[in-house]
Amino acid sequence: MNIQLTISLLVSDRMATLERCLFSLKPLLRELDSELIVVYTGSSPDTLELAEQYTSHIIPFTWCNDFSKARNAGLNAAKGEWFLYLDDDEWFENTDEIIHFFKSGEYRQYQTAFYIQRNYNDWEGNSYADAYVGRMCRIFPETRFVYPIHENIKPYPEPSKKFNAFVHHFGYVGARNDTAQSAKSDRNLSLLLKRLETEPASAHLYAQAAQEYGSAQDYDTAIRYCRKGLKLAQTTSRPEPLEMWLQLELPRFISYSGDTKLALKEGEALSGSSRLLEVGKLNLTAMLVGFCWNLKEYEKGLQYVLQYRETLEYLRKHPEKAMTQNGITSTFSSGETQAMITYVKGLFFASEVKKASADSSADKTTAIQTSEDVIPKILSWIPWDDKTKVEPQYENLEEWKRIYANQTEHILESYSQLTVDNFYVGLQKAYYAETQNTYDQIQHYWEQCATDCPAYFLPQLLQMAVRNGIALTILLEKISLDKWNTCTNVLTEQLELPDMDTFYQKLLPELSDHPLLAERLHQRFLERQLTQGLLAPTRLLELLEDYCQSIISDTTRIYRDEILNDLDSYVLPAQYKFAVRVQSVLQLMENEDYAGCIPLLAEALHLCPRLSVAVSGLTKYLTEKLANPPQPVSEEFKILGAQVKQMLYGLMENGQWTDAYGVNAQLLSLLPDDLEVLRLKQNILRRGMD
Repeated sequence: MNIQLTISLLVSDRMATLERCLFSLKPLLRELDSELIVVYTGSSPDTLELAEQYTSHIIPFTWCNDFSKARNAGLNAAKGEWFLYLDDDEWFENTDEIIHFFKSGEYRQYQTAFYIQRNYNDWEGNSYADAYVGRMCRIFPETRFVYPIHENIKPYPEPSKKFNAFVHHFGYVGARNDTAQSAKSDRNLSLLLKRLETEPASAHLYAQAAQEYGSAQDYDTAIRYCRKGLKLAQTTSRPEPLEMWLQLELPRFISYSGDTKLALKEGEALSGSSRLLEVGKLNLTAMLVGFCWNLKEYEKGLQYVLQYRETLEYLRKHPEKAMTQNGITSTFSSGETQAMITYVKGLFFASEVKKASADSSADKTTAIQTSEDVIPKILSWIPWDDKTKVEPQYENLEEWKRIYANQTEHILESYSQLTVDNFYVGLQKAYYAETQNTYDQIQHYWEQCATDCPAYFLPQLLQMAVRNGIALTILLEKISLDKWNTCTNVLTEQLELPDMDTFYQKLLPELSDHPLLAERLHQRFLERQLTQGLLAPTRLLELLEDYCQSIISDTTRIYRDEILNDLDSYVLPAQYKFAVRVQSVLQLMENEDYAGCIPLLAEALHLCPRLSVAVSGLTKYLTEKLANPPQPVSEEFKILGAQVKQMLYGLMENGQWTDAYGVNAQLLSLLPDDLEVLRLKQNILRRGMD
C-alpha cells in the first residue's frame, strides 16, 4: 500500500469556512490514495466534530505562536509521497487538475508544485488578486517548515508544476481596520523583535517586521527595517524571492510616507540592480509608472511603460521564472494585474510627450518614438477581448481623447489599425471613418457597435446616427427601456440647448414605431429646458403643460385605473405624482385661484427635486400675482379701448405723432396689460423721431 498524497490542514475554530474547506477536499480523498491530517489548535467541540467526519487522524496542538511548529506537526506525521497544506479559511474551487496530475503519473516528473491563492478584497468576491503559492512538494528527509510567521517549506526544489487550480481566500478582507487583526499584528511584532535579538543577521525576520510595521502604517519604521533586511539579503551568493520583496516594499513604503520623489529615486536605483529578479522588475516598473504619473514625469514614465511590457513578454515566454519567483505578496500575477492601468497611463504619457515635442523647438527625434508608433503599439497591447479588464478603463480612454483633442486624428487612426473584436475599438473606427468621409465604413462599424452597446455609449451612437443619416432599426430592436432612459439622461446633459430641438426633430421619425421611447426622449428634453431657469412665465407654463401631459400619458399606458386613482400609492412613480399636482396648479391658475396653488407646488417640489428650478420659477410668478392681483376690465372699458385704438391708428396714419403719443398714454391707463398698446407706443416713439 502506498499513499500518494498527504493533505495537512491547520484548523482553529473557523466553522464558517471549515465546512467548505473540507468539502472541497472530498474529491482528492475519494479519487487518490491520500490521507487527511488535521492539526487542531481550536477549542470548539463543534469544530472538532466536523473535522472528525472527514478523518480520524487529528493532532491536538497547543498554540505557541509559531506557525512552522504547527505545520511541522502535520508534516512529521505524514505518510504520503507528496505533501499538500492549506488553512481552514481556504477552499478549492476544483481539484480535477491535481487529481489528473497524480492519476496520470505526471507527478513523477516534478519535485514541487504551485497552485493559485485567490485573495479577495471584498466580501462580494468582485475584486481579487491571484498569487501562485508553493504548497505542494515531494517529501524528503530534510523537508521542514521554517519561520514562526509567514512560514515557508524548505527545501523547495525544481522542477515545479504550475496548476490553474485555485483556493478561495477571504482572510484579507477588512483586515486593516479590524481590531483583531491589529492585535494579531502586535503579537507578531513582539515575537519577531524577540527573535531578532537572538538572530540579528536574519534578513527574513527583518522583512517580516517591515511587513508588520507597514500593515500598522508605521512607514518610517517599516522603511528602516526594509533597509536593514535588504542589506542582509544582498550578502547571499544569488538573489532570492525574499530580497525581491524587500526591493519592492522599500520604495512602496517610502511613497506611503508621502515622499514620492524619493520613492522614485530609490526605485530607479533598485531597478538597475543586477540582483533584481524578473518578476521583481515587472512589479517595480509598474510601481515606477505610478510614481511618474503622480510627479508628472511623462517621458520617464513612458520609458517605464515600455520596460514593463518588455519584462511581461519575457516572463510569458519563461513561465518557470514567472511561477517560481514569488516574494511573499509580490508575484507574477500581482505584476500582470497592473498591465491594463499601466498601458492606459502609457497612452497619457505618450500624448504628453508628443504635445511637448510639438510645442518645443527641440529635436523631435528625442521624443522616444512617441509621434507615430508608440500610441498604436500600446493600444495593441491592451487585452481588448477581456471585458472585465477593459470595460473599467473606457472612462479613462474617453478622458484621454478629451484632454488631447488636438491629437484626435492620430488617436483614431491608431485605433483603426487594430484587428480586434471589441465594441469600443469599433466605435473609434466609426469615428475615424467619419474623419475620412467614408460612409460605408461609418455604417459598417456603427451597426457592429449597435448590436452590443453599453448604455454609457448609446448617446454617442445616436448622435453619430443622426449626423450620418443611419437608420436606428438594429439599435432599437435590442435596447431595453432602462437602457434608453439612461441614454436619454446622458444625451440631454451632453447636448447644448440650441442643438436640442434640431437633434430631436431629426431623431423623432426614427422612433415612429417606438412611441414609448419617443415619449421618454421628449420628457428628458423638456426636463432639460425646465431646469435652465430664467424662463419667461408664458414659456414656463407651456413647457410645464407639455411635460405634465407627457408624463400622465406615459403612466396611464402602464398602470391600471384603480392604481392611478390612488395618488398616495407607493407603486406610482414620483414623476406621475408631480405631474398630476402641477397640472392641478395650472388649472387653478386659469381660474385665478393663485393661493390654492402654493401648497400643491410645495408637494410637487418634494416629489421631484430635480425640477426645483421650474417649481421655484412658477412659485415666484404666483407670489407676484398674489401681491399684485390683476384688475378686472369691464366690458365698457373694453369697448372704449377699442374705439380709442381706432382713433390712435388714424393719428398714426396722418403722421400726428405728438397727438398719437398723448392718446397712447391715456389708453395705457385703461388697458395696462394690453400688449398691442405697448407695441403701438414703441412704433410712435420710433416714427416720431424720424
